[in-house]
Amino acid sequence: MRFEETPDLFGGGMGSGSTDELICEWCGNVYERQPACGDSVSFTHFGNKQICYCCFEKVENAVLKRMPAILKWYRRLLDAKKKQLKETDKNLKKVEDGK
Repeated sequence: MRFEETPDLFGGGMGSGSTDELICEWCGNVYERQPACGDSVSFTHFGNKQICYCCFEKVENAVLKRMPAILKWYRRLLDAKKKQLKETDKNLKKVEDGK
């Protein structure tokens, strides 16, 4: 069950829909081209894959399952960026001071 039933992943309120042929690159499901009065299929892109509505729940659950590792990784990323920014700031001050 999805936490929020929305037209896009992760609670996104604006989704994309198409009546053209679509392939869910997560599960391989193919949605044939629909006539003009046919139902639209919601889809989005996640990473380099086109994901259709049939797998939104699976993608969200996969992310939730990996959230502890994602948050640790994101902390390391922020710490590295902070260190780089401090170094850049230090070098800029040297230039500004003419040293």
